[in-house]
Amino acid sequence: MRLVHRLLSRPVIAFGLVALAIAVIGWSWHFRNGHTVLFNTIPIKHGDLIATITATGTIEPVEVIDVGAQVAGLIRSFGKDKDGNPIDYGSIVEEGTILARIDESVYAADLSLAKAQVEQDQAGELRAAADVEQMKAKAAQSEADWKRAQELSRSKLISQADNDSYRANYESARANVAVGNAALTQAQAATVQARAPA
Repeated sequence: MRLVHRLLSRPVIAFGLVALAIAVIGWSWHFRNGHTVLFNTIPIKHGDLIATITATGTIEPVEVIDVGAQVAGLIRSFGKDKDGNPIDYGSIVEEGTILARIDESVYAADLSLAKAQVEQDQAGELRAAADVEQMKAKAAQSEADWKRAQELSRSKLISQADNDSYRANYESARANVAVGNAALTQAQAATVQARAPA
């Protein structure tokens, strides 16, 4: 009796015992009033389970690639994706798909100008080559004149001044050939530069 008195003196334990007593009384009263729990059973069947999930949100791709062009210009038209729809942000494309067509009128004019520059540089190269050949011919002529002048000078048939003049003409003609070769090399380099892609 003292144990029960000691247990009841503690409020938590007393509250727990009262709650337990109420639960036991409620349970017995429930079964006495004829309420019974009924279970429905059905046989187990194998089949597919179909579940529909509805959600809202933003679908994000696994990978997004920014695509740019090497040249700038007005876009004339957009390409088509594999379903025939115009290319747009987020379109799925495959290798080789035309994304957009840029207006090439500005670049066509630049191309024509570049072709004209190449032709002009090729003409300059041909002119420089012809000049070199002409200078070589003049150098050969002046070399022959100087050799004759040397023989005549030994025989005292021309003056030393005339001999020196023939020699100067020959040296000048040789220098002109070197200048012509340099001009030809420069013209060839200009042609190569004009043909190089921008």
